[in-house]
Amino acid sequence: GKPGPASPPAPVAVETAPALPAEVPLLEALPPAQRQLFDGFQLDAHVYADDPAQRFVLIHMRTQRVGDEVGTGGLVLEAITQDGAVLRSGTVRALIPRP
Repeated sequence: GKPGPASPPAPVAVETAPALPAEVPLLEALPPAQRQLFDGFQLDAHVYADDPAQRFVLIHMRTQRVGDEVGTGGLVLEAITQDGAVLRSGTVRALIPRP
């Protein structure tokens, strides 16, 4: 016999929390071992706009947008906030204040 119709998938809880943790520590607040993950990082310019598509930062004079990998050390630009840029290295996040 043919299998019956597939049962509908169980509802998935919708994630309502913001994508970023409420408190991303400032780079200078990280312990030294974590801070060195971000060594040599330089935020040259910071552009924040209400429209996320218009946000970008200059890092070492190169335009970077959210989701870009920064440099060669595996750093990812995770967000651009009004205060600066949130970078992630593995599971460690840091807020680099705007210049």
